[in-house]
Amino acid sequence: MDHAPAPDDRLNTEDFERFNAFIEDYCGVPVPREMKVLVEMELRRRARAQGLPGIHEYCRRLTEASDSAEWEKEIVDLIDRITNTHTLVWSHPGD
Repeated sequence: MDHAPAPDDRLNTEDFERFNAFIEDYCGVPVPREMKVLVEMELRRRARAQGLPGIHEYCRRLTEASDSAEWEKEIVDLIDRITNTHTLVWSHPGD
C-alpha cells in the first residue's frame, strides 16, 4: 500500500506561511520554516483522523471553523503537537 501523499496535497511555501500566520495569530508562537516537513506530516495525520481527504481541506476547515467548539479543541491539540515537536527538536539536537 502506497502512503505517499498526492502531489497536490503537499504544503508549499505559501500554504506554510499562511498556516504559520494563523498559528502565530492564534497563540503567538511562530513555527520556524525548518519545521515545514514536520508540520506537513502532522497536518496530514490530523486530516486523516478527521476523515478529510488531505491537508488543504483540513487547513480550510481549521481556519474557517475555528469558532466551533470541536475545531477549537482541534486547534489547541494541533498547536500542542507542533510546539511539543518544536521543543523536542530544538532542545535535544543530535538525539
